[in-house]
Amino acid sequence: MLVQEGIADELVRKLKQEVQKLRLGDPLTCEPPCMGPLISQPQLDKVLRYIQTGLQGTPSLPSSSMAFR
Repeated sequence: MLVQEGIADELVRKLKQEVQKLRLGDPLTCEPPCMGPLISQPQLDKVLRYIQTGLQGTPSLPSSSMAFR
């Protein structure tokens, strides 16, 4: 994501607020905003690779991350 430097801090703050609203669960039954599980090990590995790629250009994530199993 490319963001103008002058608004980057505000964007990260707002994005973090929205991400913290997400709930993990069955997207067919939980109240939005909701995110379902990753369905396979290859899918999880792909997401974790995206995170690692992103971290190569940035020193940290704006929110804590962990894989839920």
